[in-house]
Amino acid sequence: MNDLHHEFIPRGKVGVLYLHGFMGNLEEMRPIVSSKASGLLIDLPGHGKSLHPHFFSWASFLSKLHLLLDRYPVQEWIFYGYSMGGRMILEYLKEWNPRPSFVILESASPGRGDDETRRAQDELLAARLEALREEEVFPFLHRWYEQKIFQGMNRHPDYLPYIRQKDVQNHPHWAKALRAFSVSGQKCCFETGPQGRGLYLCGQDDVAYARWGKEFADKWRYKLHTFPHSSHNVHFFHPKSIRHLIESLL
Repeated sequence: MNDLHHEFIPRGKVGVLYLHGFMGNLEEMRPIVSSKASGLLIDLPGHGKSLHPHFFSWASFLSKLHLLLDRYPVQEWIFYGYSMGGRMILEYLKEWNPRPSFVILESASPGRGDDETRRAQDELLAARLEALREEEVFPFLHRWYEQKIFQGMNRHPDYLPYIRQKDVQNHPHWAKALRAFSVSGQKCCFETGPQGRGLYLCGQDDVAYARWGKEFADKWRYKLHTFPHSSHNVHFFHPKSIRHLIESLL
């Protein structure tokens, strides 16, 4: 089916778009879905069930996202994007100029322009993902979440259920998504100027993205919310707090 796999939850005229991160799927965002607003959860290209070859370009993805947002009876949207999903939202804001009532970015990079070093790193990771056998994916993921940026995740009681919901058979598609939507090929959003009211969420143990959050606060006047006892995946550590935060905007 030539459509992004998604789930729409009808709960009124205000809706929240939820976009997950790299190697995730829409289920990853379910713990933060508000029961007080409509919700649109989407599998990003190469993730979950969004595997159609037409999805792997910025132009195609953004046009399909726009059509989905226009399809449902929502009068006012809040955009929530984690990591890669946050970058997808930034690109949509730049290219389509929608008018969400609020934007929430969680641990999202503003884009790295033509960063050849990062491009080379992403190509190595993509090649590694393609070369994995399916039985090697879970061990790879365990090593992935041992990185400093994800500090504390593998000691959390919900870590194993979180890992087990990954679509391990999709590892070649993750590689395609990484090549198509690498941060190294995405121009820094600060060049375009601020895009509406917003909030940047980061974990206190994720030093690099805390710095990005400060830049969003300084350059776009986004509010910065730093969560204690968490790293890159703030929604994993604090789902209830984030759900309440979303509901405070309704």
